Amino acid sequence: CGDENKDVKKVFVTLDTNINTVKEAISKNADMIVSHHPILLGGIKRIDYSTSVGQMLKLLIENNIPLFAAHTNMDTAKGGINDKIAEIFELTDVKILDQHTDDSSAGLGRYGRLEKTIKFGDFAEHCKKDTRHTFFACFRQF
Repeated sequence: CGDENKDVKKVFVTLDTNINTVKEAISKNADMIVSHHPILLGGIKRIDYSTSVGQMLKLLIENNIPLFAAHTNMDTAKGGINDKIAEIFELTDVKILDQHTDDSSAGLGRYGRLEKTIKFGDFAEHCKKDTRHTFFACFRQF
């Protein structure tokens, strides 16, 4: 949402947009919010101010703050999140799992090879440490 002609100088960046991040962006006089995760999936037919999404949209509209969510765009882009994760995991010969038909350098997912064979548990620990996560799950094809 937002005015396409609005001048933007101060951008508030967040992983998730919620009522607290919207209020923080307002308190910091942000001109725009860029979020990784969208607040709307599948669209809406009306804004209900009694819901959390409705309250966020009301604040965004009242404060003339556009919101841009770049979830899939950032995941699939060349040099985007999937490429960065492959880089963090030190994968080589990285390829795109589900390539976009209109851009051969973009698509969903990445896969590649480790420079040397290691035990899965060691790789999981490496992934947890490098991404600062406490939980890591891996699925394989049988």
